[in-house]
Amino acid sequence: MPALPTHPPPFVPTGRYTEERKRGIDALRSEDFLWPDERLLMHTLIAQQNEAFAWDYTECGQFRQDFFPPVTIPVIEHTLGIYIK
Repeated sequence: MPALPTHPPPFVPTGRYTEERKRGIDALRSEDFLWPDERLLMHTLIAQQNEAFAWDYTECGQFRQDFFPPVTIPVIEHTLGIYIK
């Protein structure tokens, strides 16, 4: 993982991390949640690692099956407790 700067640069759209997606992240929290430099640092990290984020299903990846074989999780048929009254 690349080192993060101590003084983050202004936001520059990178790959999947567009200005629109940045505004979406900013809209999740009020302006007083992070200091301005912390907010810039967060956007710098997301921009540097933009391929790690899937913003919709077309951008989703998957693990290579030769490294991580599929896992089958056994389950027992049951009625969920939320539906029992």
